[in-house]
Amino acid sequence: MSNALVVIGGFQIPAYVKQYEARNEDFGSAGALPKISVKTDKSGFLLTKGGETMLLPVPLPVVILGVSPRGKAFSRSFYLKGYTPGSTDPPDCSSDGGTFPDGGDSRQSTGCAVCPHSQWGSGPGDGQACSQHKVIFVVPAINIDGAMFQMRVAPTSLKYLGAYGNELTAHGINKSVVITNIGYRDEPTKDYPILSFSVGGFLDQSNGTRAIERSESVEITGLIYTPPIEVQALPAPVVSKAPTLTSPPPPPPPPPLTGAELDSAGHAWNPTIHAATKTKVRNGTWKLKRGVSTEQATAVLGSFPAPATITAPAPPETSQTGSASALDAALAQWG
Repeated sequence: MSNALVVIGGFQIPAYVKQYEARNEDFGSAGALPKISVKTDKSGFLLTKGGETMLLPVPLPVVILGVSPRGKAFSRSFYLKGYTPGSTDPPDCSSDGGTFPDGGDSRQSTGCAVCPHSQWGSGPGDGQACSQHKVIFVVPAINIDGAMFQMRVAPTSLKYLGAYGNELTAHGINKSVVITNIGYRDEPTKDYPILSFSVGGFLDQSNGTRAIERSESVEITGLIYTPPIEVQALPAPVVSKAPTLTSPPPPPPPPPLTGAELDSAGHAWNPTIHAATKTKVRNGTWKLKRGVSTEQATAVLGSFPAPATITAPAPPETSQTGSASALDAALAQWG
């Protein structure tokens, strides 16, 4: 065995290391994912992989493994000199979830909603200078296990991407078992071609299963931005008043014993509630037993001078794949 296989950074690799799986995917990889971009003349799609560029025909049959960001959110990108279709240059300011800048060397605002470049009319025509978009992650329909590519779906095509997703959902179809043909809509545009998305067939069961598994793997889910959940104030709950419960009247006090000493309230000493010392307090009433409350004494005697005010406790706060076609030869090159 050569040293190249057992030495790294000048250190010999211990034999035990080989029993463990590498699993270093979280480090990422050098360079960005290969890209597919549009051509303004609609003659095909440009595939950029490494330092090479290739022209692919239309329509392009792919399998969509993921879409970012999730849900109804959109990413944003702003170019100081304007975006050139097909360009692979990074934006000067960008946002994965469309809420605040998180990329670029020239961030324009603290928040997307208040940024002047995100306002309608700030860009060409009535558009936005900082445009919204989605990114789709695709593989060639003829090679589910092949290299993955990213494709930016511009604002002009977003409604068609959304309509395509709704169509699949209406039929209960997962996007990753469908062969999606990506082409161009036959509509005149001034700046950016409009994409079309249509069903081009289905993967067989084996390929479909592999595509679903890949779409749910860390390889894909780690690329998809999930916007934080917007916390909204919940409406105050309707609290119905509980009916007032009327306590039964206390039993009448026992009649005073003949000749018994009465206190200032006219009550005779009562061994049930009064102190055994038979002493009186400052207001002239019998001293209560230890542990007997004014309320309890009132319940027994029927009345008691200056009873303590009982305050009801405040209510608790409520917190709120497909058959081969003429494109196979071309697709095999980028699979």
